[in-house]
Amino acid sequence: MPKSYLIIPCFNEARRLPAGDFLRLAASSRDLTLLFVEDGSTDGTFEVLERMKGAASGSIELHRMARNSGKGEAVRVGLRLALARGADVVGYADADRP
Repeated sequence: MPKSYLIIPCFNEARRLPAGDFLRLAASSRDLTLLFVEDGSTDGTFEVLERMKGAASGSIELHRMARNSGKGEAVRVGLRLALARGADVVGYADADRP
């Protein structure tokens, strides 16, 4: 089975991030990794993501960008990380709509 990554760029999503939906998605397949790219948020988004990662048994990874660089750059960074980690298939989704 191919190793798949789903890139989710996040910027100031602490209040609207559907954590439960993402946790169910992460648990749905052992070949799927959710890679959240936190894009310099100022509202506690990274802390929400850390709690999700802790609850996900290794199927969620995080990358924190030093400053906000925009959605396109966050997706590009996530794509490069996923490929470097051996992804065969890579997609992306908006943080507020899994």
